[in-house]
Amino acid sequence: MYNITMQNPNLIHPEDILFIDGERTYPSGEDRTRRWMELAIIDGNGASVYHGYFNPGINVNLRFARKGLTDNILMFSPDFDSQWLHIKQLLKGKHVVAWWMENEKKFFPEELSFCKQLHCAQSRFSPLVGKYSLKHGDYTNVSMWEAFDILQLDPIPGHKHRASTDAHAMKMIWDWLDMTQLHILEKINQQNRDELPF
Repeated sequence: MYNITMQNPNLIHPEDILFIDGERTYPSGEDRTRRWMELAIIDGNGASVYHGYFNPGINVNLRFARKGLTDNILMFSPDFDSQWLHIKQLLKGKHVVAWWMENEKKFFPEELSFCKQLHCAQSRFSPLVGKYSLKHGDYTNVSMWEAFDILQLDPIPGHKHRASTDAHAMKMIWDWLDMTQLHILEKINQQNRDELPF
């Protein structure tokens, strides 16, 4: 017989967990770097903590026009580096969630090492539906919008692959995982209690 202790979801206040998503250019320039265009940060309540556009230092022309990121918006925005200290202060000491954290953190100075803890939503979700690869010893990764569609979550306003829209979609998936896992643990604990001989 065993009992699983459920974590109290109130131990981490909603203000202390942040969901981040950024939009960057394709590799460009002599150094072939991907340059910041947009960043969104929302908290565990879904409230916007930060949203900003950035001048990538190059003309994007119409390459990202289908999702609404054009030179008209970006050319008058500050560059990412000039906003970094403010962004860092918002993230410092927080639990930070990104869909593919291993990749996302590479675009931030210090790879977000000043955060309390980094969480990868993709790693949390993929074992539920991804195929297991014996060759790699892990599950195949599932894209965020694929996960959103699999769960048949309610549509949200905005353009897919825009920072704010993606951050909210990721939070909806994270919330679904929280609720589903708590429900499963409750059922397991109830089953164990039902098996008690006294």
